Amino acid sequence: MMHKNIPLGVAVALGVAGMGTGLAQTTDAAETVATETATTASSGQQLDTVEVTAKAERPDVQQINAADIQKMPTRNGGITDLLRNNPNVQLSDTADSGLTAGEITPERISFHGEKFYNNRFLLDGLSNNDILNPGGSISDITNSVNEANPAATRIVPGHPEAFHVNAELLDEVTVYDSNVPAQYGGFTGGVVDAKLKNPDLKRASGRMGLRTTRDSWTRFLFDEGETIGDDNADNPNQPSFTKKIYDIALNQPINERLGLRLAYNRTESSIPEVHPGLGHMRYTEERLAETLMLKGLYQHDGRNRFTATLMASPHSGSYWYNNTKNGEYEIEGGGWRGNLEWFSQQDWGRVTSMVSFARNTNRIDYKGGADMWSWNVTDDAVASQFDWCSRPIGNVTSMKDCTWAYEGGIGELENQSEIWTLKQDYALNAFQSGQAEHRIALGWEVELGEASAHRPVTTNVYTANRTTTSTDCLYCLPGVIYAPTNLVYPSHHTTVDNNHYAFYLQDRIRVGRLEFTPGLRIDHDDFLSDTTLSPRLAFNFDVYGNRQTQVFAGLNRYHAGSMLAYALRRNMPKTLSYSGRAPGQEWSELTPRIANNSTNWDVLELKTPYSDEFNMGLAQSWGNALWTLKWVHRQSRDQFTMREYKDAEGYSYSYMSNEGRGQANTVTMGISSLQARQVGDVAIGYSFGARYSSNKSSFNSYEESIYEASDLFRYLYEGQIYDHKGQIPPFDHNTPWTSFLEISTDVPKWRLNWTHRFNYTDRYSSHVHTFFTSCQNSTQPGACGYYTGRVYDFVKRDYKRALTLDWRINWQVPVHGNQYLDLTLDVLNVFNSKVGGLAGYSQNGTNSTVSGYKTGRQFWLGAAYRW
Repeated sequence: MMHKNIPLGVAVALGVAGMGTGLAQTTDAAETVATETATTASSGQQLDTVEVTAKAERPDVQQINAADIQKMPTRNGGITDLLRNNPNVQLSDTADSGLTAGEITPERISFHGEKFYNNRFLLDGLSNNDILNPGGSISDITNSVNEANPAATRIVPGHPEAFHVNAELLDEVTVYDSNVPAQYGGFTGGVVDAKLKNPDLKRASGRMGLRTTRDSWTRFLFDEGETIGDDNADNPNQPSFTKKIYDIALNQPINERLGLRLAYNRTESSIPEVHPGLGHMRYTEERLAETLMLKGLYQHDGRNRFTATLMASPHSGSYWYNNTKNGEYEIEGGGWRGNLEWFSQQDWGRVTSMVSFARNTNRIDYKGGADMWSWNVTDDAVASQFDWCSRPIGNVTSMKDCTWAYEGGIGELENQSEIWTLKQDYALNAFQSGQAEHRIALGWEVELGEASAHRPVTTNVYTANRTTTSTDCLYCLPGVIYAPTNLVYPSHHTTVDNNHYAFYLQDRIRVGRLEFTPGLRIDHDDFLSDTTLSPRLAFNFDVYGNRQTQVFAGLNRYHAGSMLAYALRRNMPKTLSYSGRAPGQEWSELTPRIANNSTNWDVLELKTPYSDEFNMGLAQSWGNALWTLKWVHRQSRDQFTMREYKDAEGYSYSYMSNEGRGQANTVTMGISSLQARQVGDVAIGYSFGARYSSNKSSFNSYEESIYEASDLFRYLYEGQIYDHKGQIPPFDHNTPWTSFLEISTDVPKWRLNWTHRFNYTDRYSSHVHTFFTSCQNSTQPGACGYYTGRVYDFVKRDYKRALTLDWRINWQVPVHGNQYLDLTLDVLNVFNSKVGGLAGYSQNGTNSTVSGYKTGRQFWLGAAYRW
């Protein structure tokens, strides 16, 4: 981007150039050229003060500005939605799934085979990571069966991004997948550094907009004999939904030095469903993500600038536990943050100082209270007292077709983190030492944090399966049935302190045509009591000295950030089991035992997970295009996994270990136009990317054990039986071949932009995931041996190669003066192509909607009034 008032010679020397779309030559965030007051050599006239943000070229870094964001075809508009044209980024195979078309949660992403929860997300230079339980959703937590199980849901599931911020609020996104500067830490995957829009001091402006889609504008794709199904709550699909995205922004300069920006964005989705077991009750599930931001900017003088931001960004979803009386519950996440930044230009360089406070809360709240009842209704006399059915035998026509009726909920469960952050980044002016030019950057960061897990009311899970004639019974339906057993999950409030300290130093050294950047990052984490050293070393060789042919490489180590789910579990009270109660007894008259499903969580001495990287590549400028070819090799070590065992009395113990391993090789190729090509009145820019990856991993997530057997399930995979899911290959983020071509066509005379994005996916294999109560009834009975219990049966499913096309059309209609009406149309999957995704889930092989295809053709319409 060319900055106003920069002399042309300075701009050329700094390599400031527009890149069209896709991967662009950009620079390390730690190496921003200082704001300067320029003076002409001839007259001594002082020019305007400007901040230059384009510096040393980085052909392997993606930088997306606000103009690019407006041109990109998107779905829900999250930050990760913008990374579809980065060949180094792999979206989850559940992304765009036709089974969950009504959801609005940001897509999960992976860099070079690393787990999706090991990335670093930043907003205005501050962490936007959920440190509580960012990978909790990996265990199908969107399935309400898990959310109603207090044994499985001890820690509320989170998301890698604590705040779900819409891209409309962003000014710029920078993505590092390799050779990441020492300024960044707390990741083993990649870094997504997003900048929120600043106030504009030049003029007052604003925007009001709406963008929407719905099921009637969406095609669902299935194989022959399959259907989308209806709104039945037991149907894993979401055949009916309506999504709306509202945004409003107001920019007001107070004077030439002070300005304010107020912005609000609301993304919502409604998903109607029917519960046949509750008399075909209709219920509309809701999803909501909001961000309210107030940002102030004060330009004190040409050398000092202050920015203050206050932001609230909650998200939530309302659900109803399938066919359960009083089964409504809500899941909440997100929180708020306040921060202050001071940018100061000194004679020796520049310094950026920041202080912030952030609170992130994940919460589940059952409206039916903290008592969950399971009523056994197989007895005709008992069944006659109930008018709902939660677990039928086939289709429910009467209570004689029912086995269990569920009622109530598991109460409230809340996790919360509060973090104070103080940090400074220094960039020293360039200086010569012999033949070498040095640009030194250094900085430090302190995070003072506390996390908590809270269950305010004890949860009781009653099993009522004994009939009685007593009308004076307790915990019963008088004269009909009572509960002889109860699982008690005691109330608790657990807190963990976790402070993190970091320091980094790097020096970009240029000697002739060779440039290399050694760096070192030192981190200390109180939770792990571990101090880590993360060396970074990047090379760049300008072969002919004209920036036309560049060879680059790097050797780097990245250490993961904090994750406190295990630490919070460690101090939770044990689950108590009461059994054998008579109809008239109180629970207090019985002696409880520790329940079999009560896991004792131990946190032993642990190391910080890390990933070692070697990369090399070539960047070649040919005509009006930049060609890049890159290979990245990653080795993950000491990754968090779960181990478990049972003592002599049969009690379970689980603990975190460092036994996770992984290896990945990624080869990418990119071609981007350096400048838009003018063809008559049309300006055309393009970006092409292709990726081949090969990933291996010994585990799927930190929530899954990779060794010991489970009493509950086994897993069938390609003719073998396994004790744990972690022993079978990862299914997600593992598509080997993909490519894309994005073409942006601008017609300035018509104020029209039309973006075309072609996506190619090679042949792909996934697995249909089916649950059977008996291994012998599965599709792979020969693998069962002597085991007769429950299994998850994974059956391989092959998908054909697919070519899709996405469109975004922007038309700016002048209204009056500086007022415009912006109209947008997104047509996603224009060809209505079948694209394989993560295959669906089936219960005892009875569910036919398991193809796992991504959504077909979908339309999004948008309109915004801008002034």
